[in-house]
Amino acid sequence: SASVLDPDNWDAFTGMGIVAASEGDDATAISQFDKALALSPDDVPALYHRAAAYVRQGRLDEALADIGCATESCADDVPLLELRATVY
Repeated sequence: SASVLDPDNWDAFTGMGIVAASEGDDATAISQFDKALALSPDDVPALYHRAAAYVRQGRLDEALADIGCATESCADDVPLLELRATVY
């Protein structure tokens, strides 16, 4: 995988997380998003998708924390705002 070739490729971890989430494996997805965010803490797609996985797991406080971080740099992002609305 791309992460083996370049272990600092945060985008590869985000992509692998999105794939895992699409396959219903939120635990693996969150693990991949954690890796991406360790390399790039402001990666809005990783924050968004990890928050969505947290919502599916009922981990709403963690989801809201990620949404809050993501909206700091993308305050008018409609999918982020919609995800936040689903939590409330």
